[in-house]
Amino acid sequence: ANDNAQQLNVNRLLALKDNQQAMNRAGLGNQGIVGSQVNSINNNYGTSLTNVLNQRAKDLNNLALQRENTNLGYDTSRIDLGNTYATNRLNLENEYGNNIANLQREIENQALNQYNTIYQNYLTLKQQEYENEQKRLAQEEAKRQWQLEYELAKKNSKSSGGGRYYSSSSTPSFSDTSSSSSSTNTSSTSSSSKGKLLTSLINTAKNNAEKVASSFGNSLTTALKGDYMSNGKPNYINNTKLKNAGSITSVFTNLPSTIDSKQQVVTDGKRYYIWEKTGSNSGRYIDITNNYNYSNKNKVCVDFKR
Repeated sequence: ANDNAQQLNVNRLLALKDNQQAMNRAGLGNQGIVGSQVNSINNNYGTSLTNVLNQRAKDLNNLALQRENTNLGYDTSRIDLGNTYATNRLNLENEYGNNIANLQREIENQALNQYNTIYQNYLTLKQQEYENEQKRLAQEEAKRQWQLEYELAKKNSKSSGGGRYYSSSSTPSFSDTSSSSSSTNTSSTSSSSKGKLLTSLINTAKNNAEKVASSFGNSLTTALKGDYMSNGKPNYINNTKLKNAGSITSVFTNLPSTIDSKQQVVTDGKRYYIWEKTGSNSGRYIDITNNYNYSNKNKVCVDFKR
């Protein structure tokens, strides 16, 4: 607008100059017509300048409106952006909180599952230990009963006068040779009753012997061999006769009182064992193969541990 106003003023001045020159050439420089033309030029300038200034004011007003609308739009956009940011942040915080809660629950569930697994394994181990101990006690009792019944059967056999064992058979029997075809009915009945009683005792002893023998991996046939027992312990494991393999003191130190330190380590050719007494008439073989090999290799003794 300023440029337009300046240009109008320049045009006015040029028009006045041109008009003066034209009037002078015509010899009319001092006539009244000259003042009329000058007034006309000035009036045109004034009208044009007014138009320019009005347009300038209008343009400024439009600019102010545009700026106001722009600022309003900016404020609105800024508010919308702030609301969107707050909403997104809240959503992210909620999602983070949910993820943390889910992760915490997962950790707690895994910890609980691991605890349950460990607890169940512990219960299983204790149950197995209990069952093994009950089995061991049952084996000891069966062996004790077998020993008692075996001794009783031998005593009764000797007192009957004619009984004998057939230890080479897996199903031993008892034959009574004391009675004869010429004996009386009373003596035959008495001898027969003794035979039945002794046979019953022997069968019971046989069953108990079979149970005890199986605990050492032996069959009944092996258990009934004449050299099956020595010093209260079986001379066979897994139906294989044991052989001496060396002094126990060359393997272990700090032996418990239940293990005879004078005994020999025995072997079935594959594994090595020592005998431990578990009662007055019972005991068990302990496999020491790993420790025995260790001792032979390094020539040192190790503390005994079950």
